[in-house]
Amino acid sequence: MKYGFIGVGNMAQAILEGLSLGDMLKGREFFLYDIDKNKTAAVAKKYNLNQCKTANEVVSNSDVVVLAIKPDQLSNLLTELKQTIQQNQPVLVSLPVGISMKNIEDMLGFHTPIIRIVANINTEVFQSITSLCGNEAFNTEKIHLKNDIAQLLESIGSVIELDEKYFDIFTVIASSAPAFVIKFSEALAEAALREGLPKDTARKIIAQMISGTGQMLATNSPQAMTDKICSPGGTTIVGNIALTAAGFEASIHHAAEKCMERLCK
Repeated sequence: MKYGFIGVGNMAQAILEGLSLGDMLKGREFFLYDIDKNKTAAVAKKYNLNQCKTANEVVSNSDVVVLAIKPDQLSNLLTELKQTIQQNQPVLVSLPVGISMKNIEDMLGFHTPIIRIVANINTEVFQSITSLCGNEAFNTEKIHLKNDIAQLLESIGSVIELDEKYFDIFTVIASSAPAFVIKFSEALAEAALREGLPKDTARKIIAQMISGTGQMLATNSPQAMTDKICSPGGTTIVGNIALTAAGFEASIHHAAEKCMERLCK
């Protein structure tokens, strides 16, 4: 199986690092291209992969091509690659946020197998939740490639297959929301600092608390967990009521709505 990466920025490198640590590079050949030749050379050397001189060279040599570039670069790139894609018919794996599979087909002007994925910053610690969907161009001959791609993505975390209509809200709750969690954790750290606890110490405590809570949420009911934490007339229920009174839930809804508005522009 031959894989190509066009763009070797942070996300592409996180995926390659996950594949490397999971011993998933073996049995597959990889071709890399980025407009930054020094970056391409460094990544190719680190993982012992093939460095290409052009994006067309990647497409010519690959069964699967990962488009790991910024959304505003995609149209020009696909115009450049149109003929080679039509000739070679690789599966295109699209990473740019907010670009639908139909958008890509419209840019190309023809139908071709496309997989769209959205990952998040947690790829850096191999704890991403990655959404995946494929278009209708997958036939019996190509379907094994879709399964192989899902397996590769599991090297950077977990994979969930979603209908594309849910990709925008997935982007909000999986890719944007880590920044909301960070904002929440920093507010807690400042509250701890106000009470005399050094901020660095508070951050370590909060990071572990968030990590552990996340693990528990994966297998427990949020309401059941809340009921365990909030004793009658206790400290936590008073804090929870104060959060609601201050508009905590409303502010989360407002932030999510604003993110959706931006994605839908």
